Amino acid sequence: MCQSSNACVSVLLVDPHPAVGDALAAALRTCPPLCLMAQVPSGAEAMEVLDAKPVSVVVADLDLQDRHGFTFISALSAQHPAVEVVVYSRYSERVYAHRALHLGASAYLMKTRGPAELAEALGQVHEGQLYVTPRVVARMLQGLGPGAASVPHGLAEAFTDQELAVFQMLGEGYTPRQIADRLCLSMATTAAYRRELRSRLNVATDAELIVCAVEWMRYEAMRDSAGGQRPRAHAT
Repeated sequence: MCQSSNACVSVLLVDPHPAVGDALAAALRTCPPLCLMAQVPSGAEAMEVLDAKPVSVVVADLDLQDRHGFTFISALSAQHPAVEVVVYSRYSERVYAHRALHLGASAYLMKTRGPAELAEALGQVHEGQLYVTPRVVARMLQGLGPGAASVPHGLAEAFTDQELAVFQMLGEGYTPRQIADRLCLSMATTAAYRRELRSRLNVATDAELIVCAVEWMRYEAMRDSAGGQRPRAHAT
């Protein structure tokens, strides 16, 4: 159930299917603090709205009238980096979610999940959190070979105490809100730490940062179990 709040989360809906878009727009209007600013069917019209109005979060399908959603996400992330993107699509999250997150989206939901969960995702994304289903997380972590750390050896030792704490908690599955609460920090401060960590690790998105953190935690656990020795890579 949608809950009320004083803070308005301005939303732009980009969906090429009028019936689906109208139904979704009606549902979002019943979910304060979500404020539907506009509903458009194409990427070009979405960009016009973004240039003219302040928007917090864009909800976009991947099947737009004038372009593929991947192209739209890339352009939006480049031209309006402060605007969060939530993909809400009929396309399989198993195939498309990781790619959308890599391009800059902060959430990926299939339309089978319904407006209530979409509203929950919008609220979390607006607070600076990544919203993905367990299936998407599992997919993101597939192919991480034992010992193949994305964090250069020794770099974590150069993190500040707070950076290391944030990185470790991301690797343990805590959300940014939970990290802020446990470290007694503001969401803005934890977001600044995540930006610094992304810069240090040369990754573009929080999704990639989380994968690095999970992989690093796994790698360090393997080193501990091996008595501090670098684990051998398994032959394939």
